[in-house]
Amino acid sequence: MRIFAVIALCMLVLTPLNSYASEEKEKHPLYKKALAALVEENKEKALEFLRKASNEGDVESQFLLAMTLLDKKKSDEDNEEGLEWLTTAAKNGDFRAQQMLDLREKYK
Repeated sequence: MRIFAVIALCMLVLTPLNSYASEEKEKHPLYKKALAALVEENKEKALEFLRKASNEGDVESQFLLAMTLLDKKKSDEDNEEGLEWLTTAAKNGDFRAQQMLDLREKYK
């Protein structure tokens, strides 16, 4: 599962967000707070912000929430929730989420 997280991090850093290379949109305020919490290594606070933004329909937050949950390695419950959010992000048009699901299926 660690390789899954490494690939996700590379995709997050190296690809334009939500495939809108020419359309930079304003980030959700809770997404920004979650990033700040992750920089401070406060995953629990980041998860709180990401869950709220994800439930409000923010696709970037859905993808980052999925990756954060899948990287936690705390429980099968986190993995299940992470996969649910990854699937939701993919259904909402996040190509990175779809790529991750495709990779997961390929390397099961």
